[in-house]
Amino acid sequence: MKTNEHSQANDGEAKAKPEVIKLGLDLHARQVTECRQLDGSTPKPAQQWDPWKLLDKVEEWVKAGSKVYSCYEAGPCGYWYHRELTKRGAVNYVVAPRPLQNQRSKHQKTDRLDARALLENLESYLRGNRDAMSIVAVPSPSQELKRWAEELGGNKSGG
Repeated sequence: MKTNEHSQANDGEAKAKPEVIKLGLDLHARQVTECRQLDGSTPKPAQQWDPWKLLDKVEEWVKAGSKVYSCYEAGPCGYWYHRELTKRGAVNYVVAPRPLQNQRSKHQKTDRLDARALLENLESYLRGNRDAMSIVAVPSPSQELKRWAEELGGNKSGG
């Protein structure tokens, strides 16, 4: 029967196509380390991506019907990646950098640990813990360019 086809397909696809994909991202100029959680499952091991290839993958997930949430720390890479993620349909949060909880010692800081900690903070935030992350206001492209120009040229208005 055609009426049962839809519910059977949804039951059969539950594991193949997640409803929600959460990404903790550690962004650098030439790579992004991503730790992913599908629905409520255990997070996958972190992996490194070319930033543009991950953007294509995010767009693919969104087109397939998954809701994609992501976050990364504000830093020297700026906000271009936020803009690209949102263009592709992700809900992205740029967060204030802070010491991450799962580092085993003060000297152990790796992209993989950072991506995992960001994912854990994102998951907590999405469950309602508004203290899990401090969201940064993303400037417009022109505001961002102005900030960079001031930093490069020195702020001449402050004397």
